[in-house]
Amino acid sequence: MGIDINCSVCRNFEGKQTFASRGGLLDGLRRYLTHHKKEHELELKLVNWFYRYDDDDENRVVHISDEEKQQAQKLLREKDLYGLFCYTFLEEDSGISSLEAERFMKTYDIIKDFLTDKFALDVSMLYHAASKKHDLETW
Repeated sequence: MGIDINCSVCRNFEGKQTFASRGGLLDGLRRYLTHHKKEHELELKLVNWFYRYDDDDENRVVHISDEEKQQAQKLLREKDLYGLFCYTFLEEDSGISSLEAERFMKTYDIIKDFLTDKFALDVSMLYHAASKKHDLETW
């Protein structure tokens, strides 16, 4: 099960986003932020807050203020680490603009070494959107 994605211009260019791909990207970002914890404490707190429903997660954050969320998001944007969220929080009947795909690719390039070997994401759809300046749509 997942969300189907296609290019709004090249209708025969299709992909699928699954729950596992969302989690894998978030895990990779979390590992990257943990590895660089001194420079990314607040950003890591926000990402650990996304895990708040996982009772087994020893690093989960149950509470974060709205001000901290906003500041962490600002820092992630400034450091080109916010790009994954257009994909991780993707919903049906929405989309990803070519600019969002471009930001995704920047972030992906930064964190890709922190993705596990078993995690594989076909980024060709996002690369296509970024390089061709085409938007993606979901259903």
